[in-house]
Amino acid sequence: MYRKYVNSVNFSFSSLHLFILALESHLINRVSCGQFHTLVLTYDQNLYAFGRNNFGQIGSHNDLESVTKPRLINSLTGHNIVDIASGANHNLALSDKSIVWAWGNGTYGQIGRGSKITSSETPLPVADLEGVPIANIACGADFSALLTISGNVYTFGQGSSNQLGHGDGKEKFSPMLVEGLVNKHITKIACGKYHCLALSYSGVLYGWGLSNYGQLATTDNYATPHVIQGTDNMKILDIACGSNHSLVLVEEECHREVVYSVGYNKYGQLGIGNNTDSSKFQKVLLFNENHLSNTYFLFCGDDYSIIRRVDPYAAVTERNRNRVTHINHITLPAIEALLHNYNSNIISSVKAVKTYLENSFSWPTTLNSSFLFDESKFDELLANQLSLVDIVSVRKSFELIVRLHDPVIIEVLNKAMMRCLAKYKTNLGSTTDTLRMYLIIMENPGLTATITKFNLPLFERIVNAIISLPESSKKILFLWWSKFKSEYFIRVVHVLGGFLNYLIKVCERKNLVMKVIHMHSYFLMFGTC
Repeated sequence: MYRKYVNSVNFSFSSLHLFILALESHLINRVSCGQFHTLVLTYDQNLYAFGRNNFGQIGSHNDLESVTKPRLINSLTGHNIVDIASGANHNLALSDKSIVWAWGNGTYGQIGRGSKITSSETPLPVADLEGVPIANIACGADFSALLTISGNVYTFGQGSSNQLGHGDGKEKFSPMLVEGLVNKHITKIACGKYHCLALSYSGVLYGWGLSNYGQLATTDNYATPHVIQGTDNMKILDIACGSNHSLVLVEEECHREVVYSVGYNKYGQLGIGNNTDSSKFQKVLLFNENHLSNTYFLFCGDDYSIIRRVDPYAAVTERNRNRVTHINHITLPAIEALLHNYNSNIISSVKAVKTYLENSFSWPTTLNSSFLFDESKFDELLANQLSLVDIVSVRKSFELIVRLHDPVIIEVLNKAMMRCLAKYKTNLGSTTDTLRMYLIIMENPGLTATITKFNLPLFERIVNAIISLPESSKKILFLWWSKFKSEYFIRVVHVLGGFLNYLIKVCERKNLVMKVIHMHSYFLMFGTC
C-alpha cells in the first residue's frame, strides 16, 4: 500500500499528546496510512482519521482542513467495519456485511462511484458490488483492489501503468474483474504505487503493473497478471508492497522462514545491506535469522519495510484462518447451535431465530459467502467447474428449520429471501461470485411443488431474477446444478415443474409461464448433458 510515516503531517508534541489521549481508552485493531493521513480502526469497530483532508480523506463534512487529532468518522458508526486500506488520498473500509465503503480523492475512479468525481468527504458504498462477497481490500496510490471469498480480484481507479491488470491502460470508475486471475484462487493481494502482487492458495505469485525499479522481479512491465520470475521453487507464505519495492515471506527447509525483497532500494528498504536497486529477489539480512522458530509478518510503507516477529502458534492460526470468518456468513454448525434450544413458547427464543434468519438470509453477500466448503478444497472444485457450495449442509440446515413445525419461521425465511432478491442488482455480469445465492434459495423448504399464497411471491421473484441473468450467468448456474447429485438436481426440476403446472391451471400470466418453461428447459438440457 502507498504509505508514508504516520507523523508525516508534522504533528507537534502537543498534538501528539492529544492523539494519545484521544485513543488511550481504545484497543487498536488496525492502522492504515495514506500519503499524509491515517486511519485507526478500534476493536469496538469505530473508525478514526487524522491528517491532511484536502480531498476529504478524513471523512469530514465540515471542512477540508487538516485534522491534528483523531476524529471519529460518524457516518460509518454502526456499520461494523472489519478492515481498512488507504491510498495516497483515498480510503476503503470493509464492513462485516461485505460492503466496501470509499471516500477521498476520486479523480481516477479509485473510490468506485461509477463516474469521475474529484473528491468525496462522505463514505459511500462502491458501485456495482451488490452480491459480491468481498473478503479483503487494498489500495495503491490512486487505485483500489478487492479480493472475493472465492479468490477473484477486482480493481478500479488509475490504470495508466497497467496497475489494474486489465491490459488496456485505462481508468476504471467501478470495479472490474481481473480476468487473468479467474479461478486462480487468490488468497492475498498487495498494492504498490503502480504495481500489484497476488498470492494464490497453492503458493503461485502473480504480479502486474510498473516494474521500473524491478519491483516485479523483472525489468519488464506487465499489463496483465504474470507469474513472478524466480519464485517457482519458493513456498511463499506472505507478501507486501511498498511504493516501488516488494517483499515475500518464504518457508525454507526445516520450516525456517526467511524474507526476500526486490525493487527500489535508495533508502535501504530492501534490507540487503546496500542501497542498490534489484530486479532479482535478494535475501533480507535479519537479526538472529538462524533461529528456526522465528515467524514473521510483513508490512511496507512508501520507502521502508517492517518485518514483525510473532509467536509461531499465533501466526499459524492467523494464516490458516478462512478469510470468510470476519464477513457475515451462514454455516450448518451455526444453524444447529441457533436451533438447539429453540422453544416456540418462549418469546426470546422465537425472536432470536427470527432475527438471525432476517439478518442472514436477506443479504446477497451473506448468502454468496455461506455454506462453502473448506478453502483447502477450492482448487479442486474450481478446476472441476463446481460452485464451492456444500449443498448437503444447505439442505440439512433447512431440514432443521422445517423440524421446528413453525409456519411463522418459514414465512420469515421466505420474506428474508424476497428482500435478498430485491437487493440484488449487480452489473458485474457472469462472475461466479454473485451466483451461489441462487443455489441456496432454491433449497428453501418454502419452495415446494405445492404452490400457496405464501410461497407464490418468492417463486415469482426467483424465476424473474434467474431469467433476467445474462446467458453466460445462466449457463454457469445451471452447470453447477447439473453437477450436483441427482437428488438435488431432480428436486429443483420437480419444484419448477409444480410451479409451471400451477401457472397453467390457475393463472393467465403468459409471460411468467414462458419464463418458467424457459428455465425448466435449461434444467432438462443440462440434466441430459
